[in-house]
Amino acid sequence: MNTSCSKHDRSFIVLSALLLCIWPLQGTIALRNILLGLGLVAAILWWLRCRHTVTLKGSSADWLPLIGISLLLLWVVVHYLFIGTDAQAQWSELKGSWLRVLMACAIGIITGLVLQRQISQLYLLWLGIGASFTYLFGDYLLVALNQGTLFMPSYYFSSPFLNKINVVMMGSILVGACAGWIAYYLGSRSEHRTLTPVFIWGVAMVLVLFSYTTIVDTRNGLGVATLVFGLLLGITVLRHARSLRSLVVIGLVVVLMGLFIQQHLKINRGWAHFFDDLAVAVQIDQYPHWQDAKKFGYPTNASGQTVYPNNYERAAWATVGLQTIADHPLGYGLLEHSLEKQVVKKYPDAVIESSHSAWIDFGLAFGIPGLAIVLLTLASLILLGIRTPNLAGATVTWIAISIVISYTVAEASSKHSIEVLFFMMALLSGLLIPQRPVHH
Repeated sequence: MNTSCSKHDRSFIVLSALLLCIWPLQGTIALRNILLGLGLVAAILWWLRCRHTVTLKGSSADWLPLIGISLLLLWVVVHYLFIGTDAQAQWSELKGSWLRVLMACAIGIITGLVLQRQISQLYLLWLGIGASFTYLFGDYLLVALNQGTLFMPSYYFSSPFLNKINVVMMGSILVGACAGWIAYYLGSRSEHRTLTPVFIWGVAMVLVLFSYTTIVDTRNGLGVATLVFGLLLGITVLRHARSLRSLVVIGLVVVLMGLFIQQHLKINRGWAHFFDDLAVAVQIDQYPHWQDAKKFGYPTNASGQTVYPNNYERAAWATVGLQTIADHPLGYGLLEHSLEKQVVKKYPDAVIESSHSAWIDFGLAFGIPGLAIVLLTLASLILLGIRTPNLAGATVTWIAISIVISYTVAEASSKHSIEVLFFMMALLSGLLIPQRPVHH
């Protein structure tokens, strides 16, 4: 590879790390747009100058994720031209969110191709996310010292991340990357290992889990981490049950997760009668309180207790969202407010804006076809990652799994959240496309 292209490669890795660092931070919209614009130009220049350094190869299956992303973008345009009923609002999103999504995809694909050849530099991306969590932690400590308490339920409103969803979204990427590294570490036969990565990933997970349980107190985040690591541990037990190394790793993960889960249960009351609340929430016609809690108040569950607001509202809104998708299978066309626009036709008193599940909101926006394409794209990444026996493959598999879970429970379907989703899908796709060096 020539020196010029090598320098361009490094610039893409740094650019992507910077984007991952600032995407969740408030007050960075202008900088984010500048980086996306510069990244798009750089992606075009890289392809013009450096495409000769590799030859893409592989079967048609290897291209499924990129085909899926392309079909999604095409479906968005088709929806605007032939299906949507709010052309002005859709056009506003097309020239805003979707233009940035296109830029993010271009940067993500090239970064993936570059990292596939320089996989040892993958850690730079995670340093980008880690830097934003370190900033969050530092800001939290200053506020906590000033107020004289570690637990501040309303802190997230004024935190650098502004809300819980940004913490969950970016943390889940880091959780997936950690799970991928563990899977690769346990499956690798190399004898030349150091404890340094174990320590670094341990610190990263402590930072993320502390953010989940204490800084912003989010059940979604801890739930995602529990499911991802639970699945990883189950697979590890089945594949490497007799390995001392795997037993040590399992022990460390179990202890770490156990400590934070215990701490979380002491703070958060939402788990106390979680399933009783869900049983009430899914009965949206019998209990119409979800339409406007200020007007109707909250119902009681089978135990005679008032439902925990967060449990009840999110489950009820998700139920309404699924029902609305069934009634309008092609979607409304907007990333934001699609549920709000459609639900009032059946429930005039409803004042909700979204289902608080990214996948349901995406289905409300672009219907069953759009939702099916995005989920199949992620499924193809998982399957292709499983069949790729290296760090890139393990990373792709577990980040994709983490994204599927986190976007199920988080309202991350618009603005920068959709940019991050498509960037990550493009990046993971680029990591898997087989390459063959071209020799001159």
